[in-house]
Amino acid sequence: MSEAHELFSRIPRARVRLPPDLFPVDPWRIRITRFAARFLPQGVTVFALGSGYLGLRGDPEEGAPVAQPGVFLNGFYESWPIPYGEAAYGFARTGQTIVNVTDGKLMKLYVDDEPFELMRADIRSYTRTLEFRTGSVDREIVWETPAGKRIAMRSSRMVSITHRHLALLSCEITCLDATAHLTLSSELTTRRLDGQAGVDDPRRGGGFDGRVLRPMRQEASGRRVLLSHSTRESGLRMACGMDHVLEINGRVEEWSDCTENRGEAITTARCPSVPACQPRGRVCASGCATAAGACASTSTAHAPSTPSLTARTSPCNTRRRTST
Repeated sequence: MSEAHELFSRIPRARVRLPPDLFPVDPWRIRITRFAARFLPQGVTVFALGSGYLGLRGDPEEGAPVAQPGVFLNGFYESWPIPYGEAAYGFARTGQTIVNVTDGKLMKLYVDDEPFELMRADIRSYTRTLEFRTGSVDREIVWETPAGKRIAMRSSRMVSITHRHLALLSCEITCLDATAHLTLSSELTTRRLDGQAGVDDPRRGGGFDGRVLRPMRQEASGRRVLLSHSTRESGLRMACGMDHVLEINGRVEEWSDCTENRGEAITTARCPSVPACQPRGRVCASGCATAAGACASTSTAHAPSTPSLTARTSPCNTRRRTST
C-alpha cells in the first residue's frame, strides 16, 4: 500500500484551489456564497445527493448551465458487448454500465415571460448549501429582472432514506417590490447519451450513442405526468412520475403535456409583492425523488420532482407528488 501510494503521489495532478470567500469553512455544511461558472463541475459533484439507491447530481434546477447532469438508480444498467482481439475461454462477453435515467429535477421560472437563466441573470445575492444536519441542498437567490423587479427564490431538494424511491424538491418564490406574472414549469426529461459506441478498445468503458432508454408509455393528466422506458439490451424497465399539490389564494392556470421523452406540468399565477408567492415541489414514487415536490421511482421506475407556483398576499405553498 505504501509503495502504491508513493507511486500515485508522483503523478502530476491539477489542483483546484477554492477561494475561502467563495466556499467559507463550516463544520456542518458546505456552502458557496455566489454563482461561479468556473466551479460548476465541482459544484455538480459536491452538491449531489444519494440514498444508496437513488442518486441525484447537483446540477441547477433550471437545467443549465450544466456539467455532466444525472439521475441514477442502483442496479439499473445497460449491457454492451466486450470486444477482444482474440477470443479465449473464460473471457467476459458483456459489460454493464449504469445509465442516466429520467431527470425530474428541472424547475424553470418565467417572470412576465422573462426566463430565469443563471448565466444571463442579474443576480443580487446567491447562496447554495449542502446541509449535513438535514441532508438537503438549499439554494437562495435574489434576481432583478430586466424590468427592474426583484424576485426572491428559495429551493430545496432531498432524497428519502426511509422511502428509497422518493425524492423531494421545494421552491418558494417571492415578489419583493412589484406584482408579477409567474410561470413555473416542472419537467421530466430523458437525455440523449453521447458515448463511445463503436470504439473496439476493451480498455475503455462501455459507451452509448443516442438514446439508451426506449419509450414504452406516456401519460399527462392534471398535475400528474408519467414516463415509462426500458433499456434496449438489458431489458430493464423503469417509470418516472410526478404529481403536484398547489396552495394559493388567487387565480391559477394549470396544464400538463408529455411526449415520448419529455413531460411537463405548468402553473401560472399573478403574484403580488411581499409577502409572497411560494411554490413547492413534487413527489415521485418508484426509485427516484426530487425536491419542489416529490418524486419516486424504482429500478423498474424512476420519478423526479416538480415545482409549483403560488401567489397570494400571505405565503403560498405548492407540493408535487409522483409515483409509479
